[in-house]
Amino acid sequence: LDLAEIELAWPEILAATKRRKLSLGAFLIEGQPQSIDDGQLVVAFPPKSNFAQQEITKEPNAGLFREALVEVLGVKVTFSMIVASGPKNTRPATEAKKAAPPSPGGEDDMIDLLKESFGAEIVE
Repeated sequence: LDLAEIELAWPEILAATKRRKLSLGAFLIEGQPQSIDDGQLVVAFPPKSNFAQQEITKEPNAGLFREALVEVLGVKVTFSMIVASGPKNTRPATEAKKAAPPSPGGEDDMIDLLKESFGAEIVE
């Protein structure tokens, strides 16, 4: 694998991740593939994305992301997260969101994302 292949597959990787866990896909939208070396993918995040990075690297989220990588790329890949040092290393968040495939639904998806992200439940 090379970085160009991963960048081309990134929208599909995001979609595969969202299918496994909606909030995990939402966190990954902030990141961008930075490099790949010896089967380790480095994903760069903007400086104010600490929460997203922490959530992605926690289990079971990390395992779900690895599953999505294998599904799309066809090979086992490890990963690490870094903070991008400047604008050259990462796209603005709005551009990253445009690259992700649209998800069907609307308000219900947002409510599900909030419930999943914060462990909340709807109380009547």
